[in-house]
Amino acid sequence: MNATNTAETIESSLRRVVEERMGVARDLASTAVHRAAAAAALEAADVAYADAYAAAVGAGWTPAELRKAGLTQTARRPARRTTARVTTPRRGARSTSTAAAQTAADEAPADTN
Repeated sequence: MNATNTAETIESSLRRVVEERMGVARDLASTAVHRAAAAAALEAADVAYADAYAAAVGAGWTPAELRKAGLTQTARRPARRTTARVTTPRRGARSTSTAAAQTAADEAPADTN
């Protein structure tokens, strides 16, 4: 460490570095917010497009006619997100194989030797 460096100059130097890094992080956070808003807007537009396309087909337009006009059925309603149902055994419950093995052991003749 240089003798001319004081705690204050070291702290000031470190503070500048942190402020620069925070500036970049602020930009990233702002961009993330804009990106999320754009993604939500795109999803809403896709749903509206799919509804309008379905209405056009319902009104008698064929997909081929719409395609010739440059209107494709590429925007689809977002798929519903489903999660696999995960079941966990109740506390104290035995698995089927364990219960079957216990039943077989209970029904087996006792060893009298």
